[in-house]
Amino acid sequence: MMFVGLLVTLIAKIPVLGGVFDVILMPVLVGCLILRAEGQHRGEALRLSCLFQGFMQYLSPLFVLGFCGLLLYLLIFFIIGAVLFSLYLMGMPGESLGAGSSRMPFNLAVAGVVGVPLVVLATMAFWFAPCLVTLREDTALVSIKLSFRATRKNWAAFLVYGVIWLGLGAMLGLALWTLDMAFGSENDIWVLLGQSLLCFLISIPALAVGVLSVYTSYVDMNSYKHDALAKSLWDG
Repeated sequence: MMFVGLLVTLIAKIPVLGGVFDVILMPVLVGCLILRAEGQHRGEALRLSCLFQGFMQYLSPLFVLGFCGLLLYLLIFFIIGAVLFSLYLMGMPGESLGAGSSRMPFNLAVAGVVGVPLVVLATMAFWFAPCLVTLREDTALVSIKLSFRATRKNWAAFLVYGVIWLGLGAMLGLALWTLDMAFGSENDIWVLLGQSLLCFLISIPALAVGVLSVYTSYVDMNSYKHDALAKSLWDG
């Protein structure tokens, strides 16, 4: 888990392309951890090679899953950009020179109103997708469809879970902001190192808890596979 957390942190630090690689490779890394969790659940011995099982067995569908995620998030980005650009064009006639900065809060609010629901829908589509690819051997597109169906039918639990993670993310953001304010701009290198270390230390348990919670909820739903409601999550 520490190795995967370190890998995620290092990938994210790559200028410009780090975020792209993170989105594409994240399903592969999550798939590896899910397979390891499944092995532990079955009582298999822990081996380092097991952490790379996703790369060996399911690299192609997991990579396609990551590429689909990248395309979806790019689409969301362009939708938000198109909405903001349309609003900008509508406000151009007679607009004063300094009006752009005064519209920033409004633009951020619009981006949030448009972007947050789209990001939530995208997250629903990919939530169980790595589990379905690695444990059911579904294709990437099928796993996206089934993941969206399962989270839609369990929307209340998904909402509570999302609020919890949103709160934790806000706490992390507050911690990073406090670190930046405490040391000031005169110690930029130390602030950057401190923030990187904090992100690394938090990313490991966060990744572990996140993957294990997804795996546990997936196993929990499949443990009632003879129940009509639970079966409908995956089979229609």
